[in-house]
Amino acid sequence: MKKDGQEREGTNIWRFATRGGNFTYLEAEKAKEKTMVASNEIEAEFRHRARMESTWAQQDALGSPLLS
Repeated sequence: MKKDGQEREGTNIWRFATRGGNFTYLEAEKAKEKTMVASNEIEAEFRHRARMESTWAQQDALGSPLLS
């Protein structure tokens, strides 16, 4: 019986205990990457909205119509 972290089919696999069972290190890294990508996309969307709201506020202050 191989212990966790030993070579298995040329791939070093670690097991992480979770509530739902075990998953591989690679699966954990993929999940972490997806979470980070989603987090970065959300952050970018908030920054974009803040820029747009700032632009709209400036246009309102100048009295220029947003849509003509």
